Amino acid sequence: MEKDLIQPSTRFWEMFFKVFEGLPRQDPGNLACAMKAIDLCCDLPSTPAVLDLGCGVGGQTLYLAELLQDTFITAMDRHLPSIENCRRW
Repeated sequence: MEKDLIQPSTRFWEMFFKVFEGLPRQDPGNLACAMKAIDLCCDLPSTPAVLDLGCGVGGQTLYLAELLQDTFITAMDRHLPSIENCRRW
């Protein structure tokens, strides 16, 4: 029998975002990780379209922008304050 998935409560998300939304990066990674991710993509055009889902405040998005100059990057996250922080970059 499958276990029921436990969904985090509203209070969990309030606390989660309170702790993390002020951080400059909310995920692991660095420029080398972004380079590795790009290297794993086969046959990229010179200016690929990039979709960064769950971008947070945009730490990894900025690395992608640095490596893929003149590329249009769409960064999306479900948490509006994170998107607002990302736009400040």
